[in-house]
Amino acid sequence: MLMAACVPAQSPAVRDATPGSPVTVTADRVITAAFQVDYPAGWRVITSPAGEPPFVILAAPDNCTVVQVSVSVEPPPPAIDAACASSPITATQSRFIGQTAITISGSAADPAALDSVFALLLETLTPS
Repeated sequence: MLMAACVPAQSPAVRDATPGSPVTVTADRVITAAFQVDYPAGWRVITSPAGEPPFVILAAPDNCTVVQVSVSVEPPPPAIDAACASSPITATQSRFIGQTAITISGSAADPAALDSVFALLLETLTPS
């Protein structure tokens, strides 16, 4: 009898889907509504909020190299870790995938690290 008081009077609404474009993250690839791209092993993937144009931020394990892949032109994201170089190297490149311009921007303490991740991203960037 006491347990009956804990049961809601109505069933809550069931959400079929979260608003916004779907994003799939696998062990080495991110698939958005606009593009697909591989990312380095061990890196974290941060996806765009629902309702915003698709973008992903990729962060190296040391949080000093950070790269954003986006359908809009964005400034390079800052390093996540304050212990990284105070004057990071930044870079931005754009590539058309069909009719959509995809911008890759990043910052790193080590230019070689930024070059290698840009090479991977540009090599594997494809339309969805």
